Amino acid sequence: MTDAKSDDFDWVTARHQCSVGIIFERLRVRTSADVALRNKRLESEREVAPLTVTTDGASFSVLRGPTRVVRFMLRGETIDVSDEKIQTVMEATLTLNDAGECRLRVGDEELLLWQFLKRALETLFFG
Repeated sequence: MTDAKSDDFDWVTARHQCSVGIIFERLRVRTSADVALRNKRLESEREVAPLTVTTDGASFSVLRGPTRVVRFMLRGETIDVSDEKIQTVMEATLTLNDAGECRLRVGDEELLLWQFLKRALETLFFG
């Protein structure tokens, strides 16, 4: 792929690779890795329930104990993040920005995967 600052930049391929299905799967894989890392850090904190990840096709969830959950759901071209009450707490779409980078758009902000996951999971992981 050519440099995004070049007139030869292949924006069609870049945008195709910035599809919601591809990014949703990358979020799921990254979330599972983050949960494994956080659980390893929690081993010394016996009173803290470990985190688990469940997957169900167009959604996946991170659970702590029986009542705390963050759910990621694919809805058309949107990725919704909801809490245990199934209330949407964050909603993202995708954008290929002018630098040729695929980003999650939340409101007016463009986020990297880790930034999006931090916002979605930080309270569950550390709260």
